[in-house]
Amino acid sequence: MEAQQTINFKADHLTFQDQVKETEGEHFSRQSAIFFERAINECNKGLNHSSIETARFALQLANVAGDYLAVYVNGFLAHRLLANHQYRAAYQHVKAALDGLDKRNRHFQEDLSYYLTLQSQILEAA
Repeated sequence: MEAQQTINFKADHLTFQDQVKETEGEHFSRQSAIFFERAINECNKGLNHSSIETARFALQLANVAGDYLAVYVNGFLAHRLLANHQYRAAYQHVKAALDGLDKRNRHFQEDLSYYLTLQSQILEAA
């Protein structure tokens, strides 16, 4: 019989987070992806406000999970907020996306280029 993994509540935050993921699974990661997909579908249907709110929730879940998806959700929110003329909020999200990029990610160069272009568009529009 396999020994049950225990969670050390006194561990540092990252260790604690890893232990929770090991024992409880990737619950928040799966949920964030589902909500992000819903936000994209809402956007495609012209439901801009709903897509922003759904994406904000997906971002919260991705942040709790420590999921790289947060980079893409931030980018989506920056794009949608730019379309809504909410330049300050759009800039905050594109900055978060840029700050979250991982140089080891195979899409790093493409993502960096995209977010820098989006950042320029936001600054020009503001």
